[in-house]
Amino acid sequence: MSIYRLPAKIRHKIDKIRRKFLWHGGNSTRKKYSLVTWNAVCKSKDQGGLGILDLKIMNKALLAKWWIRFHDNSITGIWKDILHCKYGFRSTPFVCSPFWRSILKDHAVINLGLNKEIGNDRTTAFWLDRWFTEHALQHLYPNLFSIVYNRFISVADAFANSFLQLSFKRQLTGIYLVEWNALQFKFQHFTLSDQLEDKLIWRWSKDDNFTVHSFYKWLEYGGIPNKEYSTIWKSHMPLKINFFYGWLEGTKYLPNSI
Repeated sequence: MSIYRLPAKIRHKIDKIRRKFLWHGGNSTRKKYSLVTWNAVCKSKDQGGLGILDLKIMNKALLAKWWIRFHDNSITGIWKDILHCKYGFRSTPFVCSPFWRSILKDHAVINLGLNKEIGNDRTTAFWLDRWFTEHALQHLYPNLFSIVYNRFISVADAFANSFLQLSFKRQLTGIYLVEWNALQFKFQHFTLSDQLEDKLIWRWSKDDNFTVHSFYKWLEYGGIPNKEYSTIWKSHMPLKINFFYGWLEGTKYLPNSI
C-alpha cells in the first residue's frame, strides 16, 4: 500500500474479510447481518465510527509520504537521485512508471497542505508552489500563467538576474499588462538567500512536519473532530456493552427492533 495504488477489486476483497470478521466473528457457518454500513464503521471514533482504517484513504496517505520525501531537501538517497534524473521535479502521469504515476495522481491534493519556507528557491516552482502567499501564483495571475513559456520555472531561475524575468508567448497588453505590473510590484523588494535551502512546511500538523496520520485525518474529515461523539468511548463500561449501547445507540445506528 505504500508503494503502489491498491486496485479497487483487491481492496473490496480485503474489506469483505474485515467486515465478516467484525460482524460474524470469523464464523462462516452462521449467517449474520451487518448492523452498520462499512463506510460508517471506517470513520474515526471522533466522527462516530469505530476507527477502523479506510484502506483507500490510508493508501493515499502512505503514497503521499514519497511525494513529501522527494521534495524534502533534508532527505537524500540513491532512490531520490534516480527519480530526479528520470523524471525531474515536475512530470506528467502519462510518462511515468506505475509507481511514480500512483504518487502523482494525488500530488495536487498533497500540495494543498504544503507551504514552502524560501531559501535559495532552487526547488520551489514559481507558479505552481505556494511559497509567497496563501495561494499559488498561477491562481492569482491566471492570465499571465496561461501565456507564460515555462510554467515549471523555479523561483531561483525567475530571479536569476536579481529581478523578476519571465518569458511569455505574446506581447503583454490589456489585462496581461495589468497583471504583469502587479506581479512586478509585488516582488520589487524580494531577494533570495543562497545560504539556506528551501524548507517544506506541513500545514496540518502542530510541528510543521508531515505525518501519514495527519494527512489521513485531513483526507477523511478535514482534521476537525466532532465533539458530539467525544464521550462515547470514555465510558468505564465493558467494551462489548459500550459497543452496543454506547456506540450503536449514541450514534443512532442501533436498529429499532433490537
